[in-house]
Amino acid sequence: MSPPAVLRLAIVSTPRSGNTWLRCMLNAMYDFDGAAGNFAVHTPGDLPWDRLPARTVVQLHWRREPAFLNLLAQHEMRVVVLARHPLDVLISILHYARHEPDTSRWLGGAEGDEASILDASPRSESFLRFATGPRGRALLSVSRAWWNDPASLKVHYEDLVRETVATLDRLALGIGVEPVRTATEARSTCSIEKLRSQNKTHHFWQGSPGHWRRFLTAAEAQAIAAAHPECFADLGYAADFDPTLNAADADANWRRVERPRRRAV
Repeated sequence: MSPPAVLRLAIVSTPRSGNTWLRCMLNAMYDFDGAAGNFAVHTPGDLPWDRLPARTVVQLHWRREPAFLNLLAQHEMRVVVLARHPLDVLISILHYARHEPDTSRWLGGAEGDEASILDASPRSESFLRFATGPRGRALLSVSRAWWNDPASLKVHYEDLVRETVATLDRLALGIGVEPVRTATEARSTCSIEKLRSQNKTHHFWQGSPGHWRRFLTAAEAQAIAAAHPECFADLGYAADFDPTLNAADADANWRRVERPRRRAV
């Protein structure tokens, strides 16, 4: 069977939800590189919409708004959305932002940036203000908005970690196009360990579902969850904290995995 004339996918999710990893595996399965159609951008305006290859995968974090929906429809682009536990997402943002300055471009800078948490720790007041405030809400809302769109192809990050091949196979069925390589090959090509060794940025950090339970006690987990009840409910997550974790151990766990950020000289 010949491939369809047009296969265009847009991975549109909250930052730090596994977007880059999934794009790598979809590229391995469908060879979007072969059509020079493999993009990671910050805004819809960064894409060459009128010159998009017929086979394209795009990764970006953007709101579900009419102008963007019109572009997606006009260019026959289907949305794939990842959901990841909001507390894992926020902890990963805390790590990533202190090493990568481009986070300020997420959502075009909507509701601020990550400057307030560059020297923060998970239990700090500055991180809790960020996580429960407008910027944290804006970032978490991306996956939630697209998850509630019936047309979106939905993937839980935790399923992608625990059952990578089965989850990719289910996604391929939803896409409705036979891959050129198997999900098993894609998993091997794009293993987190391999990507971490090849990529010297901080895109691929811990990647473990439930990692947040090592750094947030009941008080912080419940406070953040209370600020985003719809996000937790719609994506199917709970603030299921470790009841044995105390503040001293949480802080010590963070110091063991996170080195201080590099300061400008």
